[in-house]
Amino acid sequence: MPLEGDFAREVVFNVDTAYIPLVRHWGGRTFEAVVGHCGRGGRGGSAGPLFAFEGTHPAELTATAALALKEQGYAGRGEITVISDGAECLKHLAGMLPQPAIHIQDWFHISMKIQPLAQMVLTAPEGHRCFEQDIDRIKWRIWNGQPKRALAVISRVRMQLSSEIDHCVWAMRADRLLEKLQTYISRNRSSIVNYAERYRAGQRIATSPAEASVNTLIAKRFVKKQQMRWSRTGAHYLLKVRAAMLNGDLSGRTRYEPSAAMGNSQMTSITQPTPLLLQAA
Repeated sequence: MPLEGDFAREVVFNVDTAYIPLVRHWGGRTFEAVVGHCGRGGRGGSAGPLFAFEGTHPAELTATAALALKEQGYAGRGEITVISDGAECLKHLAGMLPQPAIHIQDWFHISMKIQPLAQMVLTAPEGHRCFEQDIDRIKWRIWNGQPKRALAVISRVRMQLSSEIDHCVWAMRADRLLEKLQTYISRNRSSIVNYAERYRAGQRIATSPAEASVNTLIAKRFVKKQQMRWSRTGAHYLLKVRAAMLNGDLSGRTRYEPSAAMGNSQMTSITQPTPLLLQAA
């Protein structure tokens, strides 16, 4: 059993979803694909092997996660952490894995929700100079794993802006952004942890490896600069092949290895050929 504080103790799933254009006669415009990494180690280390497949079916998620754990040498001991952007199918993955397993909301997506508010500080009217301090308070409380207190600050700021929404465009835009952040935090408050503590400990807090793999594996091949539409089956198999190529084990997965029984029978027929008279009989 690894010691406390050992990065190898924690198995981390960095998981993200992406949308692929669907062939028109199948109905619908897009379908989802799952891309992720499973590995051990802290922030800045290797994210582990890549896996990808079409769809978000729980059975496929569970089977892929079990295989990834086996490749990492998981033997029923240690901590399992799932980091995702908050998609419902990925939030339930932690409950499908061996326990203890937790789900963590990706810090990158949280910061992207706060960034537009930080930019609005630059154009704040004269009577909203304290808006910058309020945004800093919201970010600090989320960073330190206090979503309830962050929501309280958001509610207070929205209450202050409510009297100016009708005649101030800036206040209306700020309120809309605060509402989006409030909804996002409320829906994912159970997955918000103390990011500052994990960061100081050298643990992962974001799905950066999965985001990069989505851009490499899906965006460039399936979406960007492509006019193709894909069937679910075709996309599934191509994702498997491209993931194996990036992992460097495609040749091993496609190598032909004849069974022992087949090899023995072929060698016997060569070394001990049947006489011609018996063949004729």
